[in-house]
Amino acid sequence: MKKFAFILAISVAAITVKAQKAIQFKLKFLPNHGYNTTMKMVMNMEMIGMPGAPVKSKKTTAKSAKAKPMLMKMDMTTKLDITTGAVVPNNSFPVTMRYKDMTIKSIVNGKETPMPKNPIIGQVVYGQSEIDGKFQIDSVAGSGANEQMKTAMKTMVNSLQGNVQFPEKPLNIGESFTQEVPVNLPVAGMNLDMKAKSTYKLIAIRANLAYFDMDMTMNFGMDSEKNGGMNMTGNGGGKGKLVYNIAENYFTAMTSTMSLDYNMVMGEKMKMGAKMKMVSDIQNVISRN
Repeated sequence: MKKFAFILAISVAAITVKAQKAIQFKLKFLPNHGYNTTMKMVMNMEMIGMPGAPVKSKKTTAKSAKAKPMLMKMDMTTKLDITTGAVVPNNSFPVTMRYKDMTIKSIVNGKETPMPKNPIIGQVVYGQSEIDGKFQIDSVAGSGANEQMKTAMKTMVNSLQGNVQFPEKPLNIGESFTQEVPVNLPVAGMNLDMKAKSTYKLIAIRANLAYFDMDMTMNFGMDSEKNGGMNMTGNGGGKGKLVYNIAENYFTAMTSTMSLDYNMVMGEKMKMGAKMKMVSDIQNVISRN
């Protein structure tokens, strides 16, 4: 009897899952909405001198020549408010993004480094979104918004909006899709080329929320010919979770943990390597205006 009940329960569960309608997912802004976004990132890094780094002095002993690791921890929190307006005759609606706050706490070898106020605070990004989800940035406004900062902000906004590109076909529980995203990010006047690959698996749907497991890999680097003699290569991977609000067509939470290794060479004067672990947490509170 117990065996029969167990088999019956499994059968009912299987039929329920199979009968559940596949869902078409699409990440997009909706008109007359507000999105209060908080992005947190914690990075722990160990940086060491690579074999082959030049010795500074002939008097340097074997013991002192061995590079000591530099331990660095950085906590960063960014708060962003996104508001959308009503649909206009051309089937688009305005999108305004305001950077409310960005705080960075940096600790190197146990000592906190004072950080100035980030110039991104108070910047405003104006754009337009179409009903089908296509989004474009029109302009960036705010005091001290130079061209380099505008480019960095546009890259950040585009990355946030295009973070997950769902497939055109509906998904059932247990199905996966893979996305590759190339990114060129300006860093201190140089270009960092990144290629991220993420696989998302739909594991559950409960109370209008869809839950995904994430599996990620990343490769990145800087070309010495394009970046003043600096060459950097790195790679890594990790896992994460995504929670998507079906009714609002937007994610409410995305968390991930990644481990990355990289090596950097600047001419013949500096060679180093680093290992880092990054934990990120993005939370969205969605409201209707």
